[in-house]
Amino acid sequence: MTDDQAAPAPPRLSPNQRTQLARLLLECPTMKEAGSRAAIIDGLPAVANTIARDSAPLTVVIRLVNECLNQERGLADLLETLRAAEGGSLQLRNVELFLKSV
Repeated sequence: MTDDQAAPAPPRLSPNQRTQLARLLLECPTMKEAGSRAAIIDGLPAVANTIARDSAPLTVVIRLVNECLNQERGLADLLETLRAAEGGSLQLRNVELFLKSV
């Protein structure tokens, strides 16, 4: 994306869709383990300092989804970071398919 192109607007997701997205993200190998999940979050400067990580994994990822949806490129940056870590994992493709369907 060039500087003169606008970032895509984040999708509007219902609370149930946000939880569904968080569950799909937790299926990704990088998001399953606390250490690698923390590394992904730390790689997102716009949200890294706003995510409390002392809760259950699903709660952490729901917070991550919510924060990413509040940022112009938050969700796009999360997906880009996950792609770099996971390549084309089936689980990440499932996340992308879900986002295309909403």
